[in-house]
Amino acid sequence: MVGTRAAAEAILSFVAAHRDLPLVLDPVLRSSSGAPLLSSSALPAYRRLLRRATVLTPNLPEAEKLLDRRIVSFAAAAEAAGELSGLTGASVVLKGGHFPWRGRRGTDIVFSGGRPRSFRRSAHVAATRTAPDAPLPR
Repeated sequence: MVGTRAAAEAILSFVAAHRDLPLVLDPVLRSSSGAPLLSSSALPAYRRLLRRATVLTPNLPEAEKLLDRRIVSFAAAAEAAGELSGLTGASVVLKGGHFPWRGRRGTDIVFSGGRPRSFRRSAHVAATRTAPDAPLPR
């Protein structure tokens, strides 16, 4: 959890000093009870941090917050993963644990290399493959 502007800026400084390290970022924005976990003053630094990520791993509510819109279907979720990838330059693992669509809960969407793929709960393996040219599993 990043939480504050100071924390986001400290992470940015570390990442800038260690450009060879991949950055996997899980954008935890709210607690499970709905309380915000990122101060509004942290947003500009947090957006810069998102653009430095190698892999971004939002859940559905986090993706909706980052894109400032509702995602209403599994197909729209795949499009949203692509949009997040385009905005950040990162591979995106859109975690499916919050998907409300019949038969899709627990199906993660991985957007990498310009295309989406879906995985049943094994996609977190994909997030660990962060070498710059490492292929994602099919």
